[in-house]
Amino acid sequence: MKISIITATYNSSQYLLDNIRSVANQTYKNVEHIIVDNMSTDDTIQILNDFNFDKNNIIYEKDTGIYQALNKGIKKSSGEIIGILNSDDLFENNRILEIIAENFLVDSIDAVYGNLKYVNKKNNKIIRDWKSNIFNRSDLRYGWMPPHPSIFIKRKIIYPNNMYNEKFKISADYELILRIFSKKDFNAKFINNYFVRMRIGGKSNNSLQNIFLKIYEDYLSLNTLNINPLRKSLCLVLKNLSKLKQFTFIHS
Repeated sequence: MKISIITATYNSSQYLLDNIRSVANQTYKNVEHIIVDNMSTDDTIQILNDFNFDKNNIIYEKDTGIYQALNKGIKKSSGEIIGILNSDDLFENNRILEIIAENFLVDSIDAVYGNLKYVNKKNNKIIRDWKSNIFNRSDLRYGWMPPHPSIFIKRKIIYPNNMYNEKFKISADYELILRIFSKKDFNAKFINNYFVRMRIGGKSNNSLQNIFLKIYEDYLSLNTLNINPLRKSLCLVLKNLSKLKQFTFIHS
C-alpha cells in the first residue's frame, strides 16, 4: 500500500530539513511526500530544491490556512493511506511507516493511531507525553481524542466526502476526528508506539485569543455527536483536564 504524507509549509525553513529527512529515511519506501507551501518568503523552497525534492509533489500557491492546504494535499495524493506531518515535526524513528503499513494488512482497519511526544524546540526535551489508548466510540463523549499527528487513515474514508472543514481556523482536526470516529462502521486500531515528535508552539496556544477561539471551535465541533449543551461543556472540561497528566513535570 502506498502511504501519502501531507506537510503544509509557510516560512518553515528552520526545521523543514528534519521533516523531509524523517520521511525520506523511512525503511518503508512506497511513500509519497506532498508539500503544500503558502508561497513562503524564506528558504523553504530552496531547501526543497537542494534536497532534490520531487517538484511534482510540491504545491506552491496561496491558501487561506493550514486546513485548506491539507485538503489540497489530500486531493493531490495517490496513496491508499494518508498521514499528516507538520513542518516542525518528525517521525519518532525510521520504522514508523513500516509499522503503519503492517497494521493496515487487515481489510477491516480504517485507521491506525499511536502516541505522540511534544518536545521543546530548542533542546528537544520532552514536555508532553501523550499516550493514547484503545478506541472506544463512547469515549468521544468524554473528551477523548487520539493525537492528530499520529493518525493514519485510509484515503477513501477522507476523500472526497470527509475533508477538513475550512470554516474552522484551529479545530478542524478535532471536528474531523469526531465526524469520522463517531461513525458506527468505523474501525480504528491503536498501536502502543510513539509515532511522531511534535515541536511545541502551535497556533492553538500561541495567544489568549487563539485559546478562546479553540475552545469555541471545539464546542462547535461537538455538534457532530448530537449531544446537549451541558454534555458538550462537560466534554470540553474533561478534554482539557485529560491533558494535565501528559505534562512531564507532573511526574518528575
